[in-house]
Amino acid sequence: MWYSLNHMDLKKIFHWLILLGIGLVPFLPLFVSHSLLFPFISGKNFAFRIIVELIFALWLILAFWDKKYRPQKSLIIYSVLAFLVVATLATIFGVSPYHSFWSNFERMDGLINLLHLGVFFVVLVSILKSEDSWFKLFYVSLAANALVLFYGFGQLLGMAEIHQGGVRLDASLGNAAYLATYCLFHVFIGGYLFFRHRSLRWLFVLSIIANLVILYFTATRGAILGLIGGVLLTTFILLLRNWSQPKIRKIFLFSFLAILILIALFWILKDTAFVQSSPVLSRFASISLTETTTQSRFLIWQMAWQGFKEKPILGWGPGNFGYVFAKHYNPLMWRQEPWFDRAHNIIFDWLINAGLLGLLSYLSILFFAFYYLGRKFWRSEKDSQESKNKQKNKLREEEWREKAGTGVLVGLLAAYFFQNLFVFDNLTSYTLFFIVLAYVHFISVGGGEGNAKPKNFSDNELARLLVTSTLVGVLLVASLYQLNFKPIAAGKNVIGAIRTYPDSAINLDYYQKVFAADTFVSGEAREQLLSKTLSVLDDENLSENLRNQFGQLALDEWSKQLERFSEDTRSRFYFGSFLSAVGMFDQALINLQKAKELSPQKQMTRLELATLHFKMNKPDLAMAELKETFELEPGYPEARKMYALGAIIVGESELAAEIIEPIKDSEEYFLDDRFVYYYNEANDRAKLNDIHVKRAGYYSDLTQNNPENLENFLKLAEAQIALGQNVEAKKSLQVIIDLAKEEQKTLKTKAENLLQTI
Repeated sequence: MWYSLNHMDLKKIFHWLILLGIGLVPFLPLFVSHSLLFPFISGKNFAFRIIVELIFALWLILAFWDKKYRPQKSLIIYSVLAFLVVATLATIFGVSPYHSFWSNFERMDGLINLLHLGVFFVVLVSILKSEDSWFKLFYVSLAANALVLFYGFGQLLGMAEIHQGGVRLDASLGNAAYLATYCLFHVFIGGYLFFRHRSLRWLFVLSIIANLVILYFTATRGAILGLIGGVLLTTFILLLRNWSQPKIRKIFLFSFLAILILIALFWILKDTAFVQSSPVLSRFASISLTETTTQSRFLIWQMAWQGFKEKPILGWGPGNFGYVFAKHYNPLMWRQEPWFDRAHNIIFDWLINAGLLGLLSYLSILFFAFYYLGRKFWRSEKDSQESKNKQKNKLREEEWREKAGTGVLVGLLAAYFFQNLFVFDNLTSYTLFFIVLAYVHFISVGGGEGNAKPKNFSDNELARLLVTSTLVGVLLVASLYQLNFKPIAAGKNVIGAIRTYPDSAINLDYYQKVFAADTFVSGEAREQLLSKTLSVLDDENLSENLRNQFGQLALDEWSKQLERFSEDTRSRFYFGSFLSAVGMFDQALINLQKAKELSPQKQMTRLELATLHFKMNKPDLAMAELKETFELEPGYPEARKMYALGAIIVGESELAAEIIEPIKDSEEYFLDDRFVYYYNEANDRAKLNDIHVKRAGYYSDLTQNNPENLENFLKLAEAQIALGQNVEAKKSLQVIIDLAKEEQKTLKTKAENLLQTI
């Protein structure tokens, strides 16, 4: 009978299933789900959550049966628990609890992610209670790492596409910074195993070298600087620990000095042609306080500090930096992307996410990890003196390897923390971090595995087992459906919604399915819906009924969006811009004015509002808005040009000339077709002629320097035609007709049509 199964048999099955789930986690960086939007993020996160929920359910049953499957106490466990409690409170009392819990489809972060990581940590410390099991997990992680590196080398050799474009490798993680952090961890994991093992050391050396190569070609400065700092710290503490041993002292002293010399040489040679010609080295050579990226970081941190002062105890809630960014936006940020949702600094991120309590609880995790490692590293050698007398040499070597390995873990955590001062965590880095934390817990408290004797279940035990398993099973099914399968289905429908079909009614059906599910995926779908609706409304070939359905769906869904995120500047801006584009000016004005109220110094919102005022035939309000926007930061080219264009529209030609004066000879000005349009509307022939003269000279130079680019000949011909230089224009067009290749048919047709009109 099945109920004659003894404790040990069933526990072993559950135990091995949990180990299987844990072993799958290191392979998640390889998983790319092309059936979902943001394939490098969403697929990995859903897979991780499903695995964690499954193994957590099995662990709950085991922990209920047998105390040996419960975690041993440690300060690390308490600090992780405190961190999760504070993050939960910050979510509940934050500015947007829904967003703090679910995050969005692009990030897949939030409290839900932290809770899954916390559960994963508990399962790790409860199940992996022997050094052998931990080493096997590290071997599995290095095996998965080898496959990721293989992908990276394929990109390096031009055999695989770099997903971000450019030369910075991203492998299957889709982001160079994410790959860099991933390699950073495995450099130190390889180093740890190198010191702890007598055999296969060449394999660990090979792994370290391969990770260093890929890390270098990610050109991620924070991670590489973190690596250097971590290696220096490891070398320094090992040097101090072994100062009394001349041979070892010389090795680490030489290594420490060699690293410092290499850093000094790079700094001396940073302006040489060799360094400047390297895409990677030049990024490091460009590091300075005046660099655009550096300055933007300082500006963002200033905004974060202002936000922290407003809500110092529990912060704004996880993932809600966007609210701080909008409220305290600095106009000097115009060079950067318009919507930052992270402070790009672990200190400021947690000050915003969960206030001072959140930061202290996060830092306490690192503090206790360093505490346990330090205690193990500096432990007196007299602790095992009696054993040493029996096996003196062997134990000394083993102790040396253990100390060296511990020093490597210290360097790893230091490197990880340092690089997080410039970037932010993702699922892959978080997972590796919690694995390392769980291992530090293990080496600080030991295994504590018991030896239970097999026996058959009694009737009472069987009943308790059935009740417990049923309850856990029901909760598991509910969580798998609500937290994973439902949003996965919605995510797949988003992909269907944004594809191109002969019949746009298919797109509408997909959108309706996404919104019917009512998951956190709806936010992304609503943003996609706006652009699709605009294209549908502009397509007169579609039925009026279908166009009305799209329009009504957009209005209905964005009413829900603003009901949930009424104080979100981005949502207000997008919806206001949409309403302005479809002619619903009064409603557009309400949303854009609200966006301006939420982010008073954000130029993008003000410029859209000025455009709306022109549409509503309120030129005075438009010009006042443009003037204020320009004065916020005159160095912002778009604000300057919009102010000048406004002046042209209202007939203030002298004001327009004054505003344009600093940029009149720049490409920013004379290549902007808006000036051609509005000068033509104002019948300002002199300004039009000036622009076409500059364009003709500009494209003439380009055609001489790069005659293979036939697009430049077309632009040159258009300028020549505008200037009445028909003979020269014919020559330019004839070059296109003579040299255009098969794949340039469209360009050739344009040239032939222009030639006929002359």
